[in-house]
Amino acid sequence: MMEDWARWKKRLRFRHLQVLLLLHETRNMSRTAEVLGMTQPALTKWPRELESDMGVSLFERHSRGLLPSAHCELLVARARLVLNELDRTAEMLQELSEDGLHGRLRLGATPIAMAGTLPAAIADFHGRHPRATITVSDGYLDLLIPRLKEGQLDLVVSVLEERDYGGGLSLQRLYEERFVVVAGSHHPLARRKRVTWKDVVGYPWTAPPATSPIRRELEQELALAHQPLPRFAAEVSSSMLVATLLERTSMLSLVSRQTAGYLQRSGSIRVLPLVSQRRSHVGVMWRKDQELGELERSLLAALRQASDAVA
Repeated sequence: MMEDWARWKKRLRFRHLQVLLLLHETRNMSRTAEVLGMTQPALTKWPRELESDMGVSLFERHSRGLLPSAHCELLVARARLVLNELDRTAEMLQELSEDGLHGRLRLGATPIAMAGTLPAAIADFHGRHPRATITVSDGYLDLLIPRLKEGQLDLVVSVLEERDYGGGLSLQRLYEERFVVVAGSHHPLARRKRVTWKDVVGYPWTAPPATSPIRRELEQELALAHQPLPRFAAEVSSSMLVATLLERTSMLSLVSRQTAGYLQRSGSIRVLPLVSQRRSHVGVMWRKDQELGELERSLLAALRQASDAVA
């Protein structure tokens, strides 16, 4: 087996990894050959030689296409990481070879992190590196973490929950975050000086999907208050859509303190005087085996500075 792997390593090229990823994506020889501009017999020969060199089976072939094996899934995951790291290395070399930092920083952010601190940090970063570009991918952590581990993202900013992220990640806390309940200014509860959790569960709510950290925060707050879950009339991720729904309906919503400040500027949203018992932390994560470049270190510094202002 060791001789097989040694032979495979000597013959492997980056082109082979790209072909493997495309085969894994299409699960179809003829479609892959068409995309690559190859003949199907030539493409068919390649994975068989690779399997022979490695001494393992990568695909099971049947009438409906190709079924990746466990060995293939592992190799594909590592191939994505290698190719993404190669792209990042090219960007870092460009940063060193030109006057002023160029390059692209790929940032993932959950909805909780999108208001307040992150815009301030990006503005600070842009002031330091006006020729660099930040690409922000927003989404929930369950979708962002796999992309981070595969090297598609450089950093992820999110609420740091008390759960296992699967290892291999470095986590750094930035600031403590509190969550508040918000309503439209016309809402009956908006005029009260005191509101309890028992009061709010009788109204319909808009909330993110059940897999989101904010939804889990709401469920835990209600559990601490010994209250049942409210009726979720809408599952919404966009802060702008949440604000519009609150303006036009009797719905309530749980949002972060910074998001609430952003929504209140319109004058049509009110934070209810409801005391929350839990405290959470927003932080940043990256791969442990990742060597942070100057762009990543600079954004981390900007995030820490922006976080100090809201702590």
